[in-house]
Amino acid sequence: MERLSHRMMQLVQDLLVYSTTQSESHRSEMIEPSPRLQEVLDLAGPREGFEVIIEA
Repeated sequence: MERLSHRMMQLVQDLLVYSTTQSESHRSEMIEPSPRLQEVLDLAGPREGFEVIIEA
């Protein structure tokens, strides 16, 4: 539970950073979205009968 709480907090912080970049001028940065998407899937989990495949 503690590990999931920490991961959820990191996702929320990332969303807050993203939302502030819309109003402030920040340098753009390229990221690899696959690890973050996998974290979201691990937290939420797809519904039974669904499969999500994330390609690099």
